Amino acid sequence: VSTQSTWGPFNRIIETRRSLGMVLCRSWYHETWCSLYRISFVFILFGLFQLTAAQSPTVTSVTPGNGQANSQVTVTLAGSNFGSFGTPTITYSNGGTTSTCTNVNRVSSSSVTGRLKNNIDPGEFVTFRVTANGNTGSYSTATFTATTTSGVCPAGKYITGSGLCTDCSAGTISTSSSVRSCTSCNAGQSSSAGTTSCSNCAANTYSSAGSTCSPCAAGSTSSSGSSSCTVCAAGRAVQSGSCSTCSAGKFSLAGSTTCTTCGINT
Repeated sequence: VSTQSTWGPFNRIIETRRSLGMVLCRSWYHETWCSLYRISFVFILFGLFQLTAAQSPTVTSVTPGNGQANSQVTVTLAGSNFGSFGTPTITYSNGGTTSTCTNVNRVSSSSVTGRLKNNIDPGEFVTFRVTANGNTGSYSTATFTATTTSGVCPAGKYITGSGLCTDCSAGTISTSSSVRSCTSCNAGQSSSAGTTSCSNCAANTYSSAGSTCSPCAAGSTSSSGSSSCTVCAAGRAVQSGSCSTCSAGKFSLAGSTTCTTCGINT
């Protein structure tokens, strides 16, 4: 088999490249150089195929899931298609701001590490994406959440399932740091959001367990720390915040706020 017929398919490719001004061989008498050009051209095509066939990186989890705000926390991203050569790029988005991790290290094709910058405020969460071997993935659903500036969720707050340090709601408290839930105040008591102790509801207000104090309905009263209100009986009415007996010649129905003068012949 002649050399010319063996390299026939590549000759046609080279002739096409020559027509585009990319001259690889001047004649078939320069067989050695032509062979080198052909081999390099095959490697170029193979490399382009590899880049085209590479899949986009995907981030499936972030460790740790939460940590100190405004600090350079090192995170580990697990996923796939993080590449087999070179150093990937990790970008993260928080509150509409996009930043790039420093000290990135590709542990394997499914694990990379990087260091966050000190630009994440408490309560913000971060999503990540990886660029490896020229392919950029989508932002992850896995997140890192910044807690407080000290990294500890203090008393009066609790850590949510997503790692966010959040105030206990009104009517609930926490008395120690880094708890996962808040404790309801007893009936007749309440608290402001983010506090560590409960206090009695004021007179003429009431509460059920874990709720805020509500005013008694018209015509009813309560003492301090009550879980319910008492309706004023007939012949009595709410005056100056308490049930008072109507004066002679006046009457009232149960739950009244005023006494009414009796009619003629009554």
